[in-house]
Amino acid sequence: MTQENLTAGPLLVGDVGGTNARFALARAVEGRTVLEHFDSFPAETYPTFLEGVKAFLDGCEVKPTGGVIAVAGPVTDGAIDLTNSPWRVSEGELQTLGLQPVRLINDFEALAWGAPVVPDNELVSLGGPAEGDPHAAIALVGPGTGFGVSALARDAHGREMALASEGGHACFAPGDPIEDEVLRILRRRYDRVSIERLICGPGLLNLHRALAEIDGRQTHIDDPAQITAQALADPNSPCGATLARFCAMLGAV
Repeated sequence: MTQENLTAGPLLVGDVGGTNARFALARAVEGRTVLEHFDSFPAETYPTFLEGVKAFLDGCEVKPTGGVIAVAGPVTDGAIDLTNSPWRVSEGELQTLGLQPVRLINDFEALAWGAPVVPDNELVSLGGPAEGDPHAAIALVGPGTGFGVSALARDAHGREMALASEGGHACFAPGDPIEDEVLRILRRRYDRVSIERLICGPGLLNLHRALAEIDGRQTHIDDPAQITAQALADPNSPCGATLARFCAMLGAV
């Protein structure tokens, strides 16, 4: 998306994952991209992707002429079957709503393109030098409904290339005897245990149940949000141990 595109009129931008869909209108204001008319809703609200987009557009006083939508999964020939959702998304369908040009890109590819322009006041250092090499590659990982992975390759001439991937489907590699047991337990349920079976929202629940089995405890929690809430309220609780293990595994990817 270029400033020239934005000065011609607002563009539809979106982020569609396995759980939620988020849309907004993007326009250029004094050389900066500004988002307006933001809306977010559970993907299950609408039976199809096209109905969700149409509902958003119907609420816009000024209609966008084109757009870019980031989607959770690999885009092939302008279409995608979302990895963790029944929705199917295609550029051809979006064009029937008057969006031209319109493009679908992988959600973590979009994050890779945006990484260099995140304001400093929105960054938190987890260790290492305060500033990195401006020509070094940037890795992006993120747990959500699944586990996203991408990178931004850069060279000394200032050229950049976003690299989308499905790295969350790589095999989970245990880091200690406890994680060996977690893997053994999950193998009873899954033929193949990928990173995404553990480091994501549903994976947090898988991990909690596996750790309870290792400890010989019963657990009746069936919502990952409960684990996070209890862990933050009491870091020394079993939920606190689950969240600490989850973060350690995320850091080891």
